[in-house]
Amino acid sequence: LQVVWTNSHGLFVIGPFMAGCYLAAALFRRFRGAEDGETVPAARLFALVTLATFVTPFGPEGWRYAFLLAREAGPAASEFFKSLAELAPTFSPRTMALPDFWAYGLVLLLACLTTVPLLARGKAHAGRVLIVVFLGVAAVSGRRNISLFVLAATPLIAENTGLLLPLLRLPAAAKAGATLLLLALTWFPLSGSYYRWLNYPLRFGLGASPTFFPSSLAEFVRRAGVRGQLYNGNYLGGFCLYHGIRPLVDGRWEVYDESTLKMVFAAPFDEVEWRRLIATYDVGGVLLLHDSPEARGLLPRLHGDPLWRLVYYDKAASFWMRTDRGSLPPAADVAALPAGAASPRRIEEYLALATFYRLTAVPQSSLRCLDATLALGEKRETVLEQLGRAQSDLGRSAEAEETFRTLLAEHKTNISALNELAFLAYGRGDLARAEAYLRRALAIRPQDADIRANYERIVGARGGGPSP
Repeated sequence: LQVVWTNSHGLFVIGPFMAGCYLAAALFRRFRGAEDGETVPAARLFALVTLATFVTPFGPEGWRYAFLLAREAGPAASEFFKSLAELAPTFSPRTMALPDFWAYGLVLLLACLTTVPLLARGKAHAGRVLIVVFLGVAAVSGRRNISLFVLAATPLIAENTGLLLPLLRLPAAAKAGATLLLLALTWFPLSGSYYRWLNYPLRFGLGASPTFFPSSLAEFVRRAGVRGQLYNGNYLGGFCLYHGIRPLVDGRWEVYDESTLKMVFAAPFDEVEWRRLIATYDVGGVLLLHDSPEARGLLPRLHGDPLWRLVYYDKAASFWMRTDRGSLPPAADVAALPAGAASPRRIEEYLALATFYRLTAVPQSSLRCLDATLALGEKRETVLEQLGRAQSDLGRSAEAEETFRTLLAEHKTNISALNELAFLAYGRGDLARAEAYLRRALAIRPQDADIRANYERIVGARGGGPSP
């Protein structure tokens, strides 16, 4: 098992570490004069799994990579790496806003409450406690390490609870309440509630979500035969690997040096960096999820660039190929229904398509999707925002203003509604109303430089005094 682990992932060092904790606990017991029956077996286990870590084509280089992973999270990491989602500090506002963090906090609390009494009585298993303590320290260093601690702490909590129950003599009602709490926590991800809370279109289950990862796209990409490297959005990296397609990136940012990673992140939003990335990696095809950061930066640029042709799109993603690389599949008809299905089935599909149409300058199709989405009654705030923008793109200012007023009436602190209403009021010459909307926006976000600049511009145009 250790050989398989070593050849699969940089976290293989946890194997020798766990065996080393058992060995350390056995040596401590022996030092204190306890009956020794574990030191020799634990030493053999530690030696065996350590030697197994070198059974790899990379030999000792695997350990160097493992130490690289360890350095990329924690206080010594660069600010750039700390800004990445999985490498963000555990106790940062960004991480603490997620439900994951509070589940981690609950496990941490239970591990402490169940371990300390047993340690005081000398009944806790020292080896397993050492494993949990060290992984707990690792979990504090970065968000990605939380799962390592939880995987080790949960069985320790169960073991500790079994030892403590005869001492606690809990009433039946307390045991039933604890059982119901655990069932509720388990149901949270299984039911899909977790993903809905975070606005992920993913759901729990086997295989890839047909909404997020349409399988027909992979076959089309293979048939098209990209000449050169395929550029893909972050979330499509693993999808490509699964289908035997070589992606440019797959989201495991720790394997990239910082300068390369900065170029990859900047390219969708910076024309110069995009051209440099194309030249550096000989990019011949672009694969994008509709509703992704990369799409928001690249789709407006690709659809107007004669160097690129849209050859495929469906409810979730689009595929573009270079026009200077010989024969190509025919251009996809954006006005027609997307490939793979007659119509969307879920709200995420409507929203993704609406975003794609808006970014590729097909506002009428975007409007149709949003009208259908609004009728479903879900994510109303998001839908109203996008609907208002689509109406503005079509020059339907009166309809857009009515939509944004509805949005503001239902969500009084929605900054998008305030900004758009101010812009529409300014466009028809109603500077007083534009100023009023921006003043409300400033009250919500007083540090927003763009809102303040627009407000001061309106005040200046009206001949008013300095801004408050």
